[in-house]
Amino acid sequence: MHLFELELLTEDPDVAVVTETWFRDSSLVNVNGYTLFRKDRNSRGGGVAIYVKECLCPSKVFVPNLSDNLVENIWCSIENGHDKLLIGCIYRPPSSSNITNASINLLIQEASKLVSARRYSSLVICGDFNFPSIKWSKFGCPDVIPFNKESSDFVENLQDFFLNQMVFDHTFQSNDETTTNTFDLILTSCQNRISDLKTKPV
Repeated sequence: MHLFELELLTEDPDVAVVTETWFRDSSLVNVNGYTLFRKDRNSRGGGVAIYVKECLCPSKVFVPNLSDNLVENIWCSIENGHDKLLIGCIYRPPSSSNITNASINLLIQEASKLVSARRYSSLVICGDFNFPSIKWSKFGCPDVIPFNKESSDFVENLQDFFLNQMVFDHTFQSNDETTTNTFDLILTSCQNRISDLKTKPV
């Protein structure tokens, strides 16, 4: 059995968000009970995917005003009664250009506007954003050390659209097995959506 499939069966998540999928012919694209939404880089590395339980009526969402070629992202909606949630997955490579960084901020803005317009009840964006300078804190605004404009603009964009970042533990593990940065983020318009968050090595 594929290790990721075993993880899904063990943890039984309603939604599983994956970055740097590197999908190949042998990759897990069919999981019983789940619908897969994916965007492949079509070259070495990269790729994003969202697996959603079929009982949640998942459907793909196109977020306007963004070229698909600029940012690796995928969006879907899920429904539970009258509750309709917009879920996104974004991968930002470490060497992203200024254009890519601006496009990511625009994408977050457009998704937030869909919630403000009440097309969705709330928003959750997960992904690997690769911002080592951002030092996230539970108790106040994050610091950007050393300062760089890309990281600062990203933080300011989240604040402008009232999004909360919920991951505060380090998520990047170096070769010597030390964790030093928080690259993997969960952004949400509703903090109550995140009630039990754990980080672990994979």
